Amino acid sequence: MPCGFGLPQGSMIAQVFVIVTVPFQHLTSLHSPQAYGVCSLMGLDQARMLMEECEVVGCSLPSVLLSGTSEAEILRCRVSNHGGAAGMHIRSGSTARVVESEVSNCGKAGIFINGAGASAEVEKCHLSKNKFASLEISHSARARVDQCVFESGERGGVFVHSNGRCHLENSQFLFHRMAQVHVTWGGYSKVLNCDIRNGHQAGILQGEGALVEEEGCSFSSNKGGDFVTQ
Repeated sequence: MPCGFGLPQGSMIAQVFVIVTVPFQHLTSLHSPQAYGVCSLMGLDQARMLMEECEVVGCSLPSVLLSGTSEAEILRCRVSNHGGAAGMHIRSGSTARVVESEVSNCGKAGIFINGAGASAEVEKCHLSKNKFASLEISHSARARVDQCVFESGERGGVFVHSNGRCHLENSQFLFHRMAQVHVTWGGYSKVLNCDIRNGHQAGILQGEGALVEEEGCSFSSNKGGDFVTQ
């Protein structure tokens, strides 16, 4: 049965957790305290959840934390201002689909996919002003990205490393302080038909032991070069 609840914006609540352990949970129009507390939606082993039009801001843990073999579909949500954490963290064995959502101003990566069996599809999302890469894929995790905008990250747009795998397509990268797409340490990425411009360093940086296959991308005004191999 669908389950939804809301909290008034600016509520002074010390801790807010939603822990999903049932086979299916539907969260709609969830609004966290804007500036107080610890807020996290946690999917534990074998849990499934659907988040629609939710907003989670001003927290110190990831807004979505998936572990075990949990699954989440996140539609038209807003995640921001997570002081010391990623906006979303998908761990080994878990999967997520994130669509038409905004992830910004997070203290680490906007979306962090980490560990064998972890995977995500990210479609039509806007990821901006995150302290680490807006999207980080590591330790054999996999991601597929389509029609997203990555903008103004402190570290970069997409960071693929430690045998991570990422398929990037039809996306835009703008104004990152470090490489807009950085693949290193055994990582692999296919980058198709992307618009990569106005980066403070390289447009695409292929690092140690990595492979990037680029096709049909447009590059402009990347200060460190368009495609750089270390």
